[in-house]
Amino acid sequence: MSTMPENTFGEKDASSGVEPSIEHVTKISDNKDVIPEYHGFATDIEHVPKGYFTSKYFIGTYTAHIFTFLGGLAGFNLIAPILGQIDADIGPSDNIDWVALVFTLGLALGIGLMGRITDIFGRRWFMIIGNLLGVIGALVCSRAQSVNTLIAGETLIGFGSSAAYAFNFVISEIVPMKYRFWALGGLFVFTLPTNGFNTVIATAFIVHTKQGWRWCYYLTLILNVIATTLYFTFYHPPSFEMKHNNASKKRVLKEFDFVGAFGLLSGVTLLLIGLNWGGSLYAWSDAHVVGTMVAGGVILLALPVWTIFGKVKDPFIPKRLFNRGWTVSMLSSSVGATVYYSFSIIWPSMVATVFAQGDLIWAGWASCLVAMGIALGQVIGNALTLIVTKQKIQCIVAMTVGTIFLGAAATVGVDDKGKAMAFVFLSCLFIGWNEAVVATLVGVCIHDQRDIGVAAGLSGCIRSLLGSVSAAIYLAVLRSRLAHTIPAQVVPAVVAAGLPKSSVAAFIQALTLGSTAAFSKVPGINAAIIAAGSQAYRVANLDAYRTVFLSSLAFGAACIFLNILIPNVDELMSGDIAVTLHATKQEDDEALPGVGDNALHVRRQD
Repeated sequence: MSTMPENTFGEKDASSGVEPSIEHVTKISDNKDVIPEYHGFATDIEHVPKGYFTSKYFIGTYTAHIFTFLGGLAGFNLIAPILGQIDADIGPSDNIDWVALVFTLGLALGIGLMGRITDIFGRRWFMIIGNLLGVIGALVCSRAQSVNTLIAGETLIGFGSSAAYAFNFVISEIVPMKYRFWALGGLFVFTLPTNGFNTVIATAFIVHTKQGWRWCYYLTLILNVIATTLYFTFYHPPSFEMKHNNASKKRVLKEFDFVGAFGLLSGVTLLLIGLNWGGSLYAWSDAHVVGTMVAGGVILLALPVWTIFGKVKDPFIPKRLFNRGWTVSMLSSSVGATVYYSFSIIWPSMVATVFAQGDLIWAGWASCLVAMGIALGQVIGNALTLIVTKQKIQCIVAMTVGTIFLGAAATVGVDDKGKAMAFVFLSCLFIGWNEAVVATLVGVCIHDQRDIGVAAGLSGCIRSLLGSVSAAIYLAVLRSRLAHTIPAQVVPAVVAAGLPKSSVAAFIQALTLGSTAAFSKVPGINAAIIAAGSQAYRVANLDAYRTVFLSSLAFGAACIFLNILIPNVDELMSGDIAVTLHATKQEDDEALPGVGDNALHVRRQD
């Protein structure tokens, strides 16, 4: 290999007059089953201009993604815990669950498409447009007077949030390989407000502001405006012309795999809609659910066939991605993330039903434990990776300990809220540690760094899809158990306390509403009956949640098995850099501090 790749930061070294080679940054893994070959770097830490990592372009880009990540997380994390209050304000509507669904759907589709498309066409304008969609979506939602309007706005936020979840390639590719873990860990530190303390912030907005839940969207709007401005000003990665040596966009579009892109788009859409319809809007056996899920599944299963046998120059999902290292890391990240996606829904419900007993502020703090544990685990996992090597051992230990604590959460009683909080938090912390390592490995265990977008984007898409699958499984288990435990435990308790059998159905309905007005309408009710029934209701719910915790052990065990197959990539943690930023057209000759005749730089072609 004797020439620089298209996405380099360098044209020629003026000090030698020779076009620099990247032989010295080409890596061939000793284990070719894990990483068949390893190349696609632009330069290394020794050859970037002096002051590159302290330049306004580098720091501005990193700061831009902090705000992008904050805004993307806020668009969902602040809203998910308070959907009931929002529905009470501008509803009620049978479509309220679609607010969460369209975000998940938009994110899965956006990140799945964005990675591959930006690998080909350049990332700058896609990141700017993603943040702008967040701005528009937050503006629409903040002024919504109906749930349907909220759904429309949240759809835009979901698509736009693909920019936030692009951190795994946007940030990874601009830092040296050996600092990728730290660079991503730093992002998680800064995103703790909307990631770890989301429920507290959302609850505080409702309790302490006149606009209530709308402030969640005002905050999302502000964060996305800042992110858009920063990305527009400072983010200048390789452009389309740099990537393709001034090749015609018409030619590249002609060779683009539209069939593969449409297959991913339609398959994921149908499967996610079917998963969210099942057990809520329709029964799982209903033709709407079965037909939609089967159609989506068939399309997704047909994608590998198209990739292998379709006569496409470069398929949308390249075959070269699927080495053992990338495949196992991607699956471990996806399976491990099922805890976050599922328990971000299950745990707040458990807190409110079993432990809170009307204390909204405490419930808000306790509900944060899942996201807070995952986020802190990601920070710790990324920070320690430079000290504690052997990624395989880290992942096996972290996921094993996390799974043990998850199982321990099934042992708590209705008065053991402190123990339950500790077990859930510690479980999520160790699972977040595992997530930090494997999510970074997704961008490391690929044979060519020019595929980092599709590698991370496809992983994020599959992660969202498996998260929805696990959420559907957990909710189905919970509903099934509640249908048994509530009649079996609440009915005998209230009848023994003196409630007429004819009032039992009305009493259980009042329990689910939890208001004094609802209880007052139940014939034959008194304080002793309410106390007995409420305690039995807490126990019945805890028994159902206990089953959910136990069912989650299957996902934990699967993730531990996958981690046994994870490669150690210590030999790849070098100073190599996949992509370097460049200056604006006006500043091309004074792009970065310290740039002079000896600097490597490329003139913008756009």
